[in-house]
Amino acid sequence: MKRDRYLDALRAGSLLVVVAWHWFGTTLDPSTYSTRPSVSAPGLFLASWVLQVMPVFFYVGGCLHLKAYRPGYVRSRTVGLLRLVAPLLAGWAVIGAVLAALGGLEWARSTVEFALSPLWFLAVYLMLVALLPVAVWLHRRLGLGALAVLGAVAVVVDVLRIGFALPGVGWVNLVVVWMLAHQAGFHHDRLVAARRTVGYGLLSAGVLGLTTLVVVFGYPGWLVGVSTEKWSNMSPPTVAIVALVALQAGLIRLVQPFATRALATPRAGRILDRLNRYGMPVYLFHLSALLLAVVTGWVVAGLALALVVRVTGRDLSVGVAKVARVDRRRATRGTACNGSSWSRVRPRSSGRSGATTSRSP
Repeated sequence: MKRDRYLDALRAGSLLVVVAWHWFGTTLDPSTYSTRPSVSAPGLFLASWVLQVMPVFFYVGGCLHLKAYRPGYVRSRTVGLLRLVAPLLAGWAVIGAVLAALGGLEWARSTVEFALSPLWFLAVYLMLVALLPVAVWLHRRLGLGALAVLGAVAVVVDVLRIGFALPGVGWVNLVVVWMLAHQAGFHHDRLVAARRTVGYGLLSAGVLGLTTLVVVFGYPGWLVGVSTEKWSNMSPPTVAIVALVALQAGLIRLVQPFATRALATPRAGRILDRLNRYGMPVYLFHLSALLLAVVTGWVVAGLALALVVRVTGRDLSVGVAKVARVDRRRATRGTACNGSSWSRVRPRSSGRSGATTSRSP
């Protein structure tokens, strides 16, 4: 099946925005190994309403997971993701041992934790893959209603966490909120086929929801972690991220016609192929490169990052090609990312299903 370049662009763009944000939009605090956004400019928090793009990545994943879902998919996808991070974990296990010998356990621990912090989103992503059978079950029975149920649960959790100060309950939204973003991707084809007024409606609802939460209910304006705020909208996620999903879904609908035309050229296709091959390795190793740059400068760090990304990107492309060949052999009928066609596509009893050749992120 033909690749959806718009989804490819959303996936690659969301990863690269995070990398650019960490490299250029934050300052590295060497004493704590943390990146802190510059919060001095009034209203700068509004930038995070656009640049907090992790919901977009989970949204794209939801669409592609629904297309590729078949018996055994959860296991194969989980193994693939774990293989993807193995070089990073192995490399920092060795580096961590060296740092512990040279400077002590505490220094080694904080350094390794900082370098591996991008893995938080892959941990969430693995969780969403594991919950895919539940998500598909909800989708087949409730359709768009599943989003309403998850949104309502997120509100209840925030009321218990913030209104009644119940400790620990907020972490329920780590599952609920990101599952909602992932579930929203199931409806991608329906969304881009809808009238532009739907996009404007979602965008307006998201902006109104975020404004109400910030102005009326006192939620932090930042949608990324900022130490000056009274709590974080991301760790664990709050209902503000639900409003952000609506905002970004509206933007996805409104931008799609223009982006599709811009991405239709052969040159754009070649660029997207490279971005999707190397985008994930860049994301995984970008904080490692930042640490190296502090010590050696960006020339050495950039060369090291390019080498690592080249090697891991080649391995990733080979692995994805193998998955695509398996999917082509198993493919019977395509599954769309919408609320109507999935119910007509059921796995065969022989273990085959209507998988497509679209790559999962």
